[in-house]
Amino acid sequence: MPQAQRAVLGVQVEPLNADEKKRLATKAENGVVVMDVMPDTAAAKAGLQRDDVITAIDKTTVKTPMDLSDAVHKAGVGKQVTIHVMRGKEEKDLKATLQEEPRQLFPFGGPGGRLPPFEFNQFPDRSDRLMELQRRIDTLEKRLNELEKKLPPNGK
Repeated sequence: MPQAQRAVLGVQVEPLNADEKKRLATKAENGVVVMDVMPDTAAAKAGLQRDDVITAIDKTTVKTPMDLSDAVHKAGVGKQVTIHVMRGKEEKDLKATLQEEPRQLFPFGGPGGRLPPFEFNQFPDRSDRLMELQRRIDTLEKRLNELEKKLPPNGK
């Protein structure tokens, strides 16, 4: 059975909050802040940059990361969209042709597979948060292993 294609823009975003609004000196009231642009993606090709504030896709207002995701998926793979952004105090309309989401259903060995070691130095300004998240993942994995050992064999 063919899988449905999911469109992606190729950015990591966070909601625009008061602190970010002040730091970026933007006049945008709502939107999402681009935290990272993946190389060789629709976002990179369109010229999106870190700290751009995405406020709309085509004529659809973007206030949350979910709004952005929904607008991109609704538009679909191969569709050209207009991304309305605030870059500081400047408004820009960028054109992007949406790409298909890469297929990585189980990139780490299938369900229950372990994640590869994470390189915290890739994100130096967020390494403390990432290490905390990794500790939490390790704790959850240990707990899951403990619970799996308590299950009766063959689910009986």
